[in-house]
Amino acid sequence: MTKPSIGLISDLPWSEGIGRYGVHLQRLLDRAFEIKLIYFNYQERRLEVTSNRETRTVAGTARLPVIDNKPWFWQRLRRTIPQCDLMHIISQNLSFLVPRDGNALVTCHDIAPLFVPGKPWVKWARRWLYSGLPRARAVMADSRATATDLIQTYRMPADRIRVIPLGVDRSLFRPMDKEECRRRLGLPLASRVVLNVGIDKWRKNIAGLVRAMGLLIARIPEVLLIRIGRPSKKTRELIRVLGLDRNVKHVGSCSDEDLNHFYNAADVFVFPSFYEGFGLPPLEAMACGTPVVSSNRTSLPEVVGEAGILIDPEDVSALAKRIEQVLADRRLARELSERGLAHVAQFSWENTANATAEVYRSVLSG
Repeated sequence: MTKPSIGLISDLPWSEGIGRYGVHLQRLLDRAFEIKLIYFNYQERRLEVTSNRETRTVAGTARLPVIDNKPWFWQRLRRTIPQCDLMHIISQNLSFLVPRDGNALVTCHDIAPLFVPGKPWVKWARRWLYSGLPRARAVMADSRATATDLIQTYRMPADRIRVIPLGVDRSLFRPMDKEECRRRLGLPLASRVVLNVGIDKWRKNIAGLVRAMGLLIARIPEVLLIRIGRPSKKTRELIRVLGLDRNVKHVGSCSDEDLNHFYNAADVFVFPSFYEGFGLPPLEAMACGTPVVSSNRTSLPEVVGEAGILIDPEDVSALAKRIEQVLADRRLARELSERGLAHVAQFSWENTANATAEVYRSVLSG
């Protein structure tokens, strides 16, 4: 019996973020479906397809001297997408590729740019990129918060949205010896380490975290904030003004292996975002047994649950106080670690893949 073919369309490499989501789906669903990973490779200006562990280029285009942005690149290659029984667009940024008859699925991780501060033309562009969301046969949202945003923004019927949480690779993110990880990363053994992971954008509230560190250092001088992600000019200036240069360390990027070491090297993981469509880093930290202090906004209460400490991200003083509490109270830290390890068990890529397969079968049979 021939397996139905599913085309997973992404504009990110399969080694990163949303692209990795597609890789997990292929790995876990390839027995039931013929999965094709279809990648808009903007850097090389070509369309690549990976199936049966082989990657081939199916189309390419030259760089244009004037108009050479991503949307124009996508438009030039959209007609070269291989035919499949069902197309699954795994990023809301490519939902404009949904055909007029709506015969496609879309995974919507978030529509954050429509809600956070930004220039009007950027919001207009995002609305165009997201224009296929209302047309799609079904939309899979990472969280109930994102599903609510879709319903309120596009008046989408709730029965066309399926909430399917993402998973955590617990063979990768797992508890390790703290001192060993610090030695491997070259971190001081005596410091109290606070960790944050993510891009430096307004919605991530990095400024609030840095200000909280300014309050915290007066009470715990040996505290060290490690940020995985390149800092913005505003963040660098804020660190300089607050005199925190010695207490804040930035790591631009790192391998998954090193990221696991950073999670394990930390005494507490802090995630004070104003807006998240899901939020994998807190769960990855929990999988490593690291206590979590998180924002109580958007999707994070449903992701973190009662396994972490939830705070108002606008209350810098409360943020500093809760971080200090975890650093000072070993019993609390141990309790949060245990709760986190138990909580993260429900977020597996197997669960994500199985729920996604149900949507595939429902749409293909309909």
